[in-house]
Formats: sequence, C-alpha cells, structure tokens
Amino acid sequence: MGRRVDPEDAELGAMRRFVSLGWDRLLDVGCGDGRLTTRLASLAMEAFGIDPVAADVERGWRAIPPDLRQHITLAVGTGEHLPFPDRTFEVVFFSWSLCCMASTDSMQASLHEAWRVLRPEGYLLNLQPSLYQPFARGVLTYLITGEQRDLVMDERSARISDARFALEYTTLYDGKFDLLGEAEFEVRTYYDTEEELLERLVQGREDAYEALPEGTKAEIQQRLQSLRTPDGVLRTENAILTALRRST
Repeated sequence: MGRRVDPEDAELGAMRRFVSLGWDRLLDVGCGDGRLTTRLASLAMEAFGIDPVAADVERGWRAIPPDLRQHITLAVGTGEHLPFPDRTFEVVFFSWSLCCMASTDSMQASLHEAWRVLRPEGYLLNLQPSLYQPFARGVLTYLITGEQRDLVMDERSARISDARFALEYTTLYDGKFDLLGEAEFEVRTYYDTEEELLERLVQGREDAYEALPEGTKAEIQQRLQSLRTPDGVLRTENAILTALRRST
C-alpha cells in the first residue's frame, strides 16, 4: 500500500470542532494530488481542487474513485488568481499549501482571493505544520543533514511563520475574516517499510546521505526500525488548523 497519510482522519476531526461538515461547494487551494479533496468530496455536493503542479493534478485525477468523479474537479491553477466568480463557495480550504507559497505577498493575495470567492459567512480553513515537531523528527533530520534543529527545516519554518502572519494580517488588519478558533493535533503517516520512509527523508539529499559514515547510517536504520508499529512504519507531524469565517 506504500504511504498512508492520516488514516485516522485527524484532519477532518479538527475541522469538525469549528464547522459542520456537509457543504454545497468547497475549494481546496493547493490540492496536490487531491488526497484531501477526495476525502472532503464525500461531504459536499461539489468539490474543486487547484494546484500549480500539473503532474500532481493528473496523478490525483487518476486516483479518484469512479463513484466520486462526478462530484470532483481538479485543475491546474494558483491561489493568487482563482478562476471562479465571486461568492462561489461555502468553504475554501488551504491544505498544507498556504505555507508553501513563495512570499507573504503571494499568501496575502491568495487569502484575498479566498475571501472573494467565499459566500457571505463562508469558512476559510488553513491547515499547516506546527513549528515544533516531535523529537524523533528532529533527531532523524540531524543524523541525515548533520545540522542541529529543534524546528522543521529552516526555509520551511520561515514560510510557516509567514503564513501565520498573512492570516493574522488579513483577519485583524484588513478585517476580511473573523477567527473561529484553532486546533493543534497530530497527523500520522504510515509506510510499509523503513526503506520507503528513508527514501522520502533523503529526497534531494541522496548524495549527502551516501557520504555519511557507516555508523551514522546504522543508527538511522535503528531509529527507523524503532518506528515500526503493527500498522506500518509511523511518521508523525504536529499540525495546526485555523478556522475563520468571512466577515464582510
């Protein structure tokens, strides 16, 4: 089965704390391969997902179950320029995507576009990593990169902070949204084998990993083996969901 992200549906559980599920139309901005778009589609009449990476959109469309295809539309696009009329959606959802945008200007433009396409009192939901992650993640990152970090990777940490600022600015200064609340929780991802998780951890760092001392590689393998559970090799990530309502 390979990689299984959040089979416990912790993400949907966090949403239920603030909004009722069962919508008319929703939009997933930065949907990637449509993993969450597909899950949310069972809770709405129509689900739309956009992402700038065409290969991810195509892969996601191929993975959609046939019985859901009439309810889901995936397309290439960006949050800064949403190809929808004003007041189209009950819910706009940034699924681990606002913090991946290149700049705070892009983030704020995307939030303004989300406000535009939301219906009055529609919901904006932003899901992103917490800055502080489980100890095991930090240790593995340190062993692989040789850099001591108690946060997620530096560049990613900066973007996570920028996304928080963009949400606060758009809500508190621009007055586009009202805060409903926030929830912090753990998202679990399971891999069939230690090798599959290791491949993901060293992605983009393959040469550096190969150059590590054999003793370090052995320690990495031991730590990966310690993550083995009856359901697979477990990798956890601390997440935060911010729930907002369109205010004007």
